[in-house]
Amino acid sequence: LRPDGVLIYDPGEHDSPAGFAGTAYGIPLDRLARDMNLRKGKNLIALGALSALVALDFQQLQATVKEKFGRRPEFAESNRMALLAGYEWVKNNLPGEPPLRLGPPDSDHEPELVMSGNQAIVAGALAAGCRFAAGYPITPATEVAERLAERLPAIGGTFLQMEDEIASMAAIIGASWGGMKTLTATSGPGVSLMLENIGFAVGTETPCVIVNVMRGGPTTGIPTVELQGDVIQVRRGSHGDYQIIALAPSSVQECFDYTVEAFNLAERFRTPVFVLTDAFLGHMREELIIPEPAAIPVAERRLFPKGADTESLPGFLDEDVAPMPVFGRGHKAHVTSSCHDAYGRRNVVDASALDVFIKKLNGKIEAHRDEIVRVAQDADGAETVLVSYGSIFRCAQAVVEAGRAEGLKVGWLKLGTLWPFADKEIRAVAERTKRLIVLENNLGQLFHYVQAAAAGLAPVSFLPPRVLGEMHEIADVLAAVKEVRA
Repeated sequence: LRPDGVLIYDPGEHDSPAGFAGTAYGIPLDRLARDMNLRKGKNLIALGALSALVALDFQQLQATVKEKFGRRPEFAESNRMALLAGYEWVKNNLPGEPPLRLGPPDSDHEPELVMSGNQAIVAGALAAGCRFAAGYPITPATEVAERLAERLPAIGGTFLQMEDEIASMAAIIGASWGGMKTLTATSGPGVSLMLENIGFAVGTETPCVIVNVMRGGPTTGIPTVELQGDVIQVRRGSHGDYQIIALAPSSVQECFDYTVEAFNLAERFRTPVFVLTDAFLGHMREELIIPEPAAIPVAERRLFPKGADTESLPGFLDEDVAPMPVFGRGHKAHVTSSCHDAYGRRNVVDASALDVFIKKLNGKIEAHRDEIVRVAQDADGAETVLVSYGSIFRCAQAVVEAGRAEGLKVGWLKLGTLWPFADKEIRAVAERTKRLIVLENNLGQLFHYVQAAAAGLAPVSFLPPRVLGEMHEIADVLAAVKEVRA
C-alpha cells in the first residue's frame, strides 16, 4: 500500500501492519457475519462497509446486488442484511465525513472495462484466435474454463470438460493437429498430471498454450493461496532434455497481452507455451484495455503446402521451424513421440539419431532466444536492483517507489519471460549495479539461476515474503535493501 493509502482489515483476523503510515480501519467482518449467522456473507458486509467509507450511493448498491443475485431469491434477504450490517457498522462506529468520496459518474467519460486476471486470459485467448479449449475444474483456475465454456460456442469454437487433466492435455494436442489454436488451464497439481503429454507435445512440435494459475503446494496444498511454486516444474517437469517457453504476467493487462503473445510464440515455434500466473493475479480485478482487433498482432502457424509430399519436404526438426502437416489437408504425416527424423520416421536404435532429435528441438528455441525473451527494467543509476516476476513484481515496484522517496538508489528488473531464462539481461544489469536482490513467493526457485547469470559481477541475495503465500511487506524489503547496502 502507498503511504497515503487506506487499509480496511478485520481485527479479529489480522493486526494493522506495523509501520503503515496510511489510514487503517479495523472492521469486525468475521464477528458481524457470525452474529448474523452469515458465515459466507463477509464479502457483502465488507462491501456495505466500503460503501459507507467512500460515500457510494447505498440504495443503488442494494439494487445492483439484488439484480446480480436475482436468480437466487432465497439469498435476497441475507444479501440485503449483510450489506446493511457493514454499512450501519461504519455509520455507527466511524462517525463524521467519509475519508474518501467518489465523484459523480461522468457521462462523457469512456466506459472502462474491469476484469479479473483469469477473465483477461480468456479475452486474450479469443483475441489470439483460440477456438478449442479443454480442461478440468481446479481452483484457482476454474474461472478460465467457465468463461471459455460460455464464450467459445458463441463464436463457433468448442470447449470440452474432460474427465481429468491428462485427457485435457491430450485433447488440445489432438485439436492442434486438426489445425486449431488450443488452450488448457489448470494449476500445479494439474500440471503434474499433464507432464507426460506436455513432453509429447514438445517432441511432436505441437503448438498449444497451457495456463497455470499457481497455488500453494506441494501435493494438494492450499488451493486458495498464491505461490510461485511451479516455476521449475514447468521447465524441467517432463523427462529428457528440452526447451520450454513460459511467460509470467504481473497485471490483469499483461494477462491479456501475454496470453496473446503465448499463442503467437506457440504458433511461431510449434511448441507448447506456458502462461504462469497465481491465485492472487487470477482473481484480482483491474482495468483492462483491449485494442481493436486490427491492432492486435496475431501469428499463424506455417502450414504444410497443399499438394506437397511429406516424403520429400520435412515436417519436423527444423531450427527455422518446419511447416506443420496438420490432419485433414491431404498429407500422410507420421506423428510419433519416439525419436524420429525430419520426415517423422522413427529411429529408436541409433544414438546419432537421438543426438539430432534432441539438438534440433532445443536449437529451435535457442536459435531464436533473443526473439522470445522479454524483460523490463527501471534500473538506471541504481545501486541495488530488485529482480522479480509475476505478482511479486508489484511489490518490487512499490518498494522502489518508497525507497526512492527515502533517497535510496534502488531499481527493478522484471522477468516477463521465465523460460528461456534471461541470463544475458541479468548479466548486463549485474555489470552496472552493486547488488541484486531476488524477490520470489517461494524458497528461491529462480534465485540460483539469477546468481549464476550474475557470474560474480554483483552479489545476489534472496528474500522470500515473511509468510509464504503472502506478498512481501514493503518495510521488509526496504530493510533488506538497507542491510545489503550497509
